[in-house]
Amino acid sequence: MDYDAVIVGAGPAGLMAARKISSKGFSVLILEKEKDLGTRACAEAVSVSAFETAEIPPSQSLISNTINGAYVFPPDETKGVRISGGDYRGYILNKQQFLYALASQAVSAGSDLKMRCEVKDVKMEGENAKSLIYSHKGEDKEVTFKYLIGADGVGSRVAKLCGFDLSGFEIIPTIQYVMVNCKVPERDIIRIYMGNEVAPLGYVWIFAKNEYVANVGIGVRGKPAKPYLDKFIASHPDVFEGAKVVKEGGGGVPVGGQLREIVKGNVLLCGDSAGQVIPITGGGIRTSMGAGSIAGACIAEALESGGSG
Repeated sequence: MDYDAVIVGAGPAGLMAARKISSKGFSVLILEKEKDLGTRACAEAVSVSAFETAEIPPSQSLISNTINGAYVFPPDETKGVRISGGDYRGYILNKQQFLYALASQAVSAGSDLKMRCEVKDVKMEGENAKSLIYSHKGEDKEVTFKYLIGADGVGSRVAKLCGFDLSGFEIIPTIQYVMVNCKVPERDIIRIYMGNEVAPLGYVWIFAKNEYVANVGIGVRGKPAKPYLDKFIASHPDVFEGAKVVKEGGGGVPVGGQLREIVKGNVLLCGDSAGQVIPITGGGIRTSMGAGSIAGACIAEALESGGSG
């Protein structure tokens, strides 16, 4: 089957791009390899402006907690700094529900969304991609298109198969526990812990989702993440004594900045696959949505002008 655009990855970037293209009347196929949206571990913190970028109104079904400030702790935690007041405000998302909302908008605009579809190969003619082969329920299928977007995150198959220059694409390990029965003081204030003994060249976060659940995670550079997170939890019994891990997840976060090359022929990368995260914090939800929105608008404009790669 032929589409105007095929998008690999149903995360914030891919879903925003799909909506932008479909809303102009063009055919879009979104391929997602997982069986559900939002399966990747995520701290889920965003600024209030994230909903403006998403072009959807904030609602209680999409928000787990409202954040009114942050504590930043150096190695000597008695010297922690509180940042709050003014316009400092954000949310801890229910990211899965948030992605469902973005998916609903994309599908409503006309996008075709298929889950459990793993990219096997991309057929190229010069620098242009002509078709993509993906596996769905054990069957290989081929789809053709005018434009291809790789929004498939760290380790992007699209980037590798289409020969993008990935030099300088630095990835750091992260791990996050979802924990219950944490005694987090001031649940509307996120907590960041820094220092080489705590998290080498990274930080630990404690983000309360509500009175029962908290996201507790770490990102480090040049070291394994899990031992440092376990050590941190053990050294803070005031918060974690009696708490239990109910979910564990992890993954890589690109921190080297945007790739030098994000467009090649009729193929475009956006989101984590293009390194479009905030290098200092590793946050990528809003930047990915913004990148996806721009990518989708550009491809829609090219299609309107009769471009085909």
